[in-house]
Amino acid sequence: MDDGWSQKEKSVILSVTPVSTVDTTMTKSFRTDQNIYFDLTIPLREKLMTTPRGKDVLDLYTEHKALDSSAKSQLTHEIVDPYVFGGRKMTVTDYMHYASEIEKTFPNEEKELYYIQASDGHRARGKLLDRYDNQKRRSSSRRKKMKNINMAQPSHVPAIDDLEDDDESNVNLKQSLMDGDLPWDTVINYWLKTCKRRMLDLKKTKSLTSFFEDWPKCLEPQGYELIFLDFEIQHPLVKDNLEQFDSFAEKILLIYVNELKVARCKELLDLILKKKVDNDCFDCIIMLLLHGILQPPRMANRKLPTILDAQTDFVHFVQTISNLEPEIETIQEDCLRNKTTIQPTIFVVGSDDVVKFKTEAFYVFFNGIKYRVPSFRVAVEIVVKLCVVFNVKYSHLSKFAWIFIQEFCYCIKCESFPKVRDLVKRVRNA
Repeated sequence: MDDGWSQKEKSVILSVTPVSTVDTTMTKSFRTDQNIYFDLTIPLREKLMTTPRGKDVLDLYTEHKALDSSAKSQLTHEIVDPYVFGGRKMTVTDYMHYASEIEKTFPNEEKELYYIQASDGHRARGKLLDRYDNQKRRSSSRRKKMKNINMAQPSHVPAIDDLEDDDESNVNLKQSLMDGDLPWDTVINYWLKTCKRRMLDLKKTKSLTSFFEDWPKCLEPQGYELIFLDFEIQHPLVKDNLEQFDSFAEKILLIYVNELKVARCKELLDLILKKKVDNDCFDCIIMLLLHGILQPPRMANRKLPTILDAQTDFVHFVQTISNLEPEIETIQEDCLRNKTTIQPTIFVVGSDDVVKFKTEAFYVFFNGIKYRVPSFRVAVEIVVKLCVVFNVKYSHLSKFAWIFIQEFCYCIKCESFPKVRDLVKRVRNA
């Protein structure tokens, strides 16, 4: 059967990316090499110009010749977060380099504010170190607290009869979560202590809108961390998906080379194989190409959507941040007109044009929730965990890809579709 690739095309692709590296080392080496914040040879200004947050900091300094406290924090997050979320240790060399780069890029800033090396009995300190240590400490604290939760290990939201109502103290904690402006570590602590009451509320609720009114911390910018906690409570045996995602990316590439037929899909694949994109673009393209293998299901009107329809449904690209709200409103209007509901959706500021494919910022929208997140991979994780925790169906057009991710990366079964299960099996056995 013709797979859509000419022998010449295959030979060119496999000469660029040998089979031995496609399924063993290509993805890992690619992701490490391409993160611009790990490359200390690239000027900080150039890195900041690649993201809306970085551009905002540069624009503020250009206008005022100074950074306010909020801008200093945003700058610190911009530098440190790729290390935190990328699982890479920040070294003394990294701290010293970026402190000097900050002073060079923003002459009125003092590098000592951002990092001072340990000396004469004084510990190292500075905003960069504080941000990195706080994020690591928060992650460690959350894992320790999770171990202390005495709950059953269900594979779904527990039945009401399996849960006991909380005592009065936990009722008060829920009220504090509703009313209080609390430090985030306190929010996490209270969230874990009120898990039984929340599971009861979730089981009894008539709408997620009313549920979020009772648990409004979900709607805050960091609210997705609370969704992650509830996912871990419901599925304590499920491992972090990052390792599974890397395994999937490594194994799926050869399947893509052999089986993708649509010209646009092959052009996107070529961007990966020739290493023309950064980490987030790599992750985004890997996911979009799933639709070339798992072609979308028919609509209710029996219309057969295209692969591009499914890809557009999976990730909504907008050119600028100012286009985000109008795009959300358009989707909401379409849902009202079609008498459907908007499902958890990823929005990417950037371009899905093959010639100038780029990703600059990432958002997840659902039922009043709008999270800005640090990477495309985190956006995917949020959508899966939102759907699992709140028992929400994936968007119909792109559901085959979402179900594949859920089953392959999290080993949580969903609706049964033979071609999805077959692909899961094939990738696992690759």
